[in-house]
Amino acid sequence: MKVLPTVPMVGQEAIGRTIQNLIAQKVIPAIERKGARIFFSPPTATPKHFGFVHFSDWGTMGLREKPYPASAPFFLFLLSGEGLVYVRENWYHLVAGHGIFVPHNCLHFPHGTINNLIPHGRWLWVNVHPFGAVIHQCCLDDDSHFRSPVYAVVDKRLFWLFQEWEKEAITRGCPDSLVSKSLLLAFFHLLVKPAPIPVSVWAEISLMLPELPATLREAILRLIQNYDAPCRLEDVSKQCGISVFYLCKLFRRHLGTNPRAYAQRLRLKIAKQMLAETGVSPYKVCQLVGYSNYNYFRKQFQRTFGFAPSLQAVEHAKVWSPNPKTAALIDKLVP
Repeated sequence: MKVLPTVPMVGQEAIGRTIQNLIAQKVIPAIERKGARIFFSPPTATPKHFGFVHFSDWGTMGLREKPYPASAPFFLFLLSGEGLVYVRENWYHLVAGHGIFVPHNCLHFPHGTINNLIPHGRWLWVNVHPFGAVIHQCCLDDDSHFRSPVYAVVDKRLFWLFQEWEKEAITRGCPDSLVSKSLLLAFFHLLVKPAPIPVSVWAEISLMLPELPATLREAILRLIQNYDAPCRLEDVSKQCGISVFYLCKLFRRHLGTNPRAYAQRLRLKIAKQMLAETGVSPYKVCQLVGYSNYNYFRKQFQRTFGFAPSLQAVEHAKVWSPNPKTAALIDKLVP
């Protein structure tokens, strides 16, 4: 069996908001029609002509050629086409509109062959973590395994909703109950609200969060969730239960900057990563991270990084390279 290279998706499909739109357009309507049952398809009889698709992966994971444990619980949903998934010694032959739920540490393999042929399907991944979720999409053809950039959706309520759903659907064995359906719908509706952040940027931020006061951590999370919207200090301070003066004092004392400057730096780091990963034009990225004036965005970007956003967009080889601690965390976050 030949090894498929992993090729980055680029363009509109590589944008985090596009993935969230697919959730709103494909996953949520499927749950509304059929409930959580869409993630509990019956296993397919295991004929001898099923096999594993061998593909290269990113990070430290290397070659994928045999089942491996899930680093976190995740939902896998087939957006289009067909696909074959291996979970707990069973094969699942799925068609568009159906998926599979894979528990934490469960042995699985995401792509299979039928008679040595690779089913062509487009997949959505939703990996659940205590901070929220990690999302991306991938697809296969005969020659390549295409994968989008990976995004973090930061909202702890997602983890709480998932835990409640898991109790109902898995622990109590009631995946078809109205409670199960309602919790799953609430989870996916919430998943499309916060602005998605490139997982590499989130990993870098999350390493320093435990060292900060709880109120400051909450303020940073608010800025992350709304990085593509205007930064209103009054709103952030109100949500954190403190005054604007004290909010600014916390940022100055612990981070050596003010909230507005931190929010702008965050936007620019996200923009830099998007330009490196997606192939989307600088003008589009400017809008995606919340700037309305491209000339202002370009000047701030060049002042911060020393080169124009157009140069980052052209030279994809200059993708941000994480330090070892951040890289190790990314490997744990990404399925």
